[in-house]
Amino acid sequence: MSEASQWKPTSASLADRIDTASATSFHRLLFLILLGAVVADAMANSVLGVVLAPLAGEFQLSNTLAGALASVKFAGMALGGSVAGLVSDRLGRRPVFGASMVVWGAAALVTSVSHSLPLLIGSLFIGGFGMGAELPIAVTLLLELLPARGRGRHAAWLQAGAPASTALVAAIALVLMPVFGWRSLYAVLTVLAVGTFLIRRTVPESPRWHLARGELTKAREVLRRLSPGDSGSSTGGMQAELARPVRYRELFIRRYRRATLMTFGSWFCMMTATYGIVTWAAKILVDRGISITASLTVVLGISIAGIAGSLCGGSIDRWGRKPVIVAAALITAPCCLLYGDTSDQFSAMLAGAAMNFCGNIAAAGLYAYTPELFPTHIRAAGAGIGFGAGRCGAIIGPMVVPVMLALTTTGPVFAIFGGGFVLAAVLVALLGTETRGNLTD
Repeated sequence: MSEASQWKPTSASLADRIDTASATSFHRLLFLILLGAVVADAMANSVLGVVLAPLAGEFQLSNTLAGALASVKFAGMALGGSVAGLVSDRLGRRPVFGASMVVWGAAALVTSVSHSLPLLIGSLFIGGFGMGAELPIAVTLLLELLPARGRGRHAAWLQAGAPASTALVAAIALVLMPVFGWRSLYAVLTVLAVGTFLIRRTVPESPRWHLARGELTKAREVLRRLSPGDSGSSTGGMQAELARPVRYRELFIRRYRRATLMTFGSWFCMMTATYGIVTWAAKILVDRGISITASLTVVLGISIAGIAGSLCGGSIDRWGRKPVIVAAALITAPCCLLYGDTSDQFSAMLAGAAMNFCGNIAAAGLYAYTPELFPTHIRAAGAGIGFGAGRCGAIIGPMVVPVMLALTTTGPVFAIFGGGFVLAAVLVALLGTETRGNLTD
């Protein structure tokens, strides 16, 4: 008898009861905690782009070496996302989620005191590993803890932490960097890591993960915490599903191959463009003669537009995942062209705001969409391989810029990034399946 056939519930399954449960204050608290963790993680990710100009000056780095330094961090993120997904499918979401904060927080402390290039490179790589590990687990946890109604909207809103973090970093940098230098921002990250590690203890393990491991009693306890007044939190009459082994190769069997290829390709294309833009947005403006303070002001304005875009990404619950992602990505492409041709602070602010608004709608949708494509026992691995692909793109994106700028102007560079959004839209349109209201199980 197969493992799948041994699970014979005599009433509605626990997964169905999670989906149909009423939203409670504890659900809202969990969302805020996970959002805070994502903001802190994304702040750690955003800092390098903000401090790249003064850091490159202190270490006397060329544009090519500065781009390579940014790619070291993204290499760590690619590895962290891929490894964390597989490990959390085996050991649980919660322990990996907490460990990731310890890793990037400790690395931020080392970065803040680094005075040699090898130490700086090592700390950025390890910090990237921790950052890459945290995000796919946070999104997976949120999707597995929330009821179906509003699940996609909240997952999309979780992505608002990324542009919000860039805005916070730019604001903090405007205050601290003129007085204390770029190292002060990494010291702030260390404090944030400690705070988020302490508050994340409130987050329970995923009840879907417990059920997939055959731990019905623990799954029942988590559901009672989530919805203490819900009669559906009783799981009487249910039998536990036997634990299913986690195998990476299952992502490539016929049933999930299409989703895996779409996830890998769309994340790679979109994040190559996104991180190429984000990493160099401020430095390109400085190279055009705009002051560091003015460039940080532009980054702050662009980031605020990105927050609005992420919040609008919540429309995936109304219009569906695929239509929103595809439309937003296609609109982002011409906005990239406009930003590449800007020559003053005001036009850079307008074009950048439009680009980041639409780009974050697409990214927010993709964040929510990816884990929904895979069943519980390989969900974090599937999400991790997508996020890891995105980080591989993030390695290439920052490195493309100095190479292209040696040959041409910023216009063609941003045209390439616009093409990345177009390719992501095509992949989702052709290979994606609509998942609104459903988690694959």
